[in-house]
Amino acid sequence: MARLTLIEVEDLLQVGLDDLKRLWVDLPEIYRDALVKHPKTPALLLWHAAMSNRYWTFRVGDLRDDIPSELVWDWCLHILLDFGNDPWGFGRHPSLGVDHLAVLTELGGLNCRSALLFRQDIADEALERLSRDPHRDIRRRAVKLLRGKRGVA
Repeated sequence: MARLTLIEVEDLLQVGLDDLKRLWVDLPEIYRDALVKHPKTPALLLWHAAMSNRYWTFRVGDLRDDIPSELVWDWCLHILLDFGNDPWGFGRHPSLGVDHLAVLTELGGLNCRSALLFRQDIADEALERLSRDPHRDIRRRAVKLLRGKRGVA
C-alpha cells in the first residue's frame, strides 16, 4: 500500500498524482460527483475514498499536526453530510447518529473498519458552517440535520 502524509492538498496531488489518477478510474460515481462539485477538497475526498476502499493506510500521527485546519473542516463536513447514507461502507455503529463524524480510529492508526467519534462540538460547528455553504444541496441537508438536532420539525 502507498503511504502518503497529507500536508497540503497540492502536496498530496503532486506526490501521489499517478496514484490519484489510477484511483479516479475506480472511484464510484458518488466520489467523482463530489470531486467535480467541490474541487476545493479533492485530496481529502480521495483520501477518504481510498481509505475506505483499502487503497492506502495512514497513521494518524503522520497527519494530525500537519493538516491545515480548513482542510480538516472541509473533510469533516463532507463526511458529516454523507455518513448517514453510509456511502463508504462503514456500517452503522449503534451509538452513531447522522450528526456525528465517525472516521478516525485510535490515535495509532486509521482504517475503514473501526471508528472513533469526533467531539460533538466539532460536529455542531461543522453543521453550522455547512448551513451557509454556497451549494444549495449541501445547505439543504445541513439545515435538515440542524433542525433534527434541535428537535425542530
